Amino acid sequence: MQDSTETALLLVRIETKLDIALTQQQDHEGRIRALERWRYALPTAALLSLASSATAVFSLIRGG
Repeated sequence: MQDSTETALLLVRIETKLDIALTQQQDHEGRIRALERWRYALPTAALLSLASSATAVFSLIRGG
């Protein structure tokens, strides 16, 4: 009976650790997706910022 109880407790511990690992993996996947969205948005933001700055400089040089 003792071996059966120990085995059951061990299986519960393993299942708990597996549940935690799967939850952490899902969180990790979400974080990676969020970073990838930022990675693709940065070049567009940089280009728009550069265009804005160039327009401002051109306006100042032209006197307007």
